[in-house]
Amino acid sequence: MNEIDIEAINNLLDAKDARIAQLEDLVASKDAEIAFLHEREITLARDGVETLSVVIESIRAIHPGREADHFVRESDERIKTASPEDKPFIINARIKAAAAMIRESPAPVVEGEGRFSYSTNTRTQNRALALVDHMKRTEKSTIKSSDARTVLETIEGKPLDRKIVHRALNAAQSILRASKDKIGGISRLIMPSAPLRPRRDDRDIFGGGGGGNVSRRRREGAPPGG
Repeated sequence: MNEIDIEAINNLLDAKDARIAQLEDLVASKDAEIAFLHEREITLARDGVETLSVVIESIRAIHPGREADHFVRESDERIKTASPEDKPFIINARIKAAAAMIRESPAPVVEGEGRFSYSTNTRTQNRALALVDHMKRTEKSTIKSSDARTVLETIEGKPLDRKIVHRALNAAQSILRASKDKIGGISRLIMPSAPLRPRRDDRDIFGGGGGGNVSRRRREGAPPGG
């Protein structure tokens, strides 16, 4: 009787040992899975940071100046203050925000279509150059602010604020060394009477201030517009 009891107890202990071994293997497997997921999380976060850095470089090229600097500071602050669990999601959110900024930028136009192509200048510079290109192609000697707005909105495919158009006109005035007047609340650029090549030095192109006085030109007999 005692031998039977001892054998039964031994069998029970062996079964428990086997079950413990199974549980230990299961725990080891779960530990390995957790370690893998943790490593993947670190890799994703590192890749996200690298991707965000590349996207930020694109933003600096498209939106140079305060807009890009503000985005970088805001991104850095949000990422630094995020918990380890939330950091990958914050990085992904900033990448999406950067992509939205790039998507809203003026889209370049394919060369050869007879349309102006935007470059990586500031947006005001690009718009001014677009107006200059429009006047050269259409051989117009004047352009009103309302017409300038139509030209720029056609290129960019979206409505533009009046102030944006006026900034572009002011920059175009400097490029062309044109004069400007206002009739009925509508501004108008007027080309000089003699053909002039646009300035090529960036320091002069967007330094502000156009050339010529409208009343003086009229006194000299130059046509006010074409």
